Amino acid sequence: AFVTKKLAPEMETVKSKLRTHARTALQKDLFVFERCIQTKGGYHTHVQCIPVEAGSGPTIQSKMLEMSVRSGFQLREITSELSLNALEEDWSAGYFYVEIPLGGGDEYRRFIYRAGDAGGNEQGSSRAHVPLQFGREVLAEVLNKPEIGHWKACVVSKENEEELTASFRTSLASLSS
Repeated sequence: AFVTKKLAPEMETVKSKLRTHARTALQKDLFVFERCIQTKGGYHTHVQCIPVEAGSGPTIQSKMLEMSVRSGFQLREITSELSLNALEEDWSAGYFYVEIPLGGGDEYRRFIYRAGDAGGNEQGSSRAHVPLQFGREVLAEVLNKPEIGHWKACVVSKENEEELTASFRTSLASLSS
């Protein structure tokens, strides 16, 4: 959402292609989260699209909602089919957005936390905090692999990264053929 209205449709197209790739090439669903929140070091924005076991969406959703409450913020389900840009003109305060796969196809449930909203935490603070690695931490708990909760633990050698990238590009290109 924190992109121009011109770029947003392209992002949706890419996510749809990645969902198709995950389903057809990997027999997996796609878990998507987008973090766009001010940090001590500046504005930190990223979108992550992660293949997960087919049918794991309900488990991910349950764990994510539980962990958000534990972290002091509340995710609200988006029931409208409108894009984030259509739902809100100004996202500059920041947000955390999630697409939970429902299994098969492009079906997913959407959740949002808008920075600055009352977090619903026990301390009554109106400023909730979304941990920088929140999406990864959710998957780490669901998969029972705490070591993947932080990106630094997942760094691979440059050679391995290049091999993985080439393999992914080949696999993704095969969908277009």
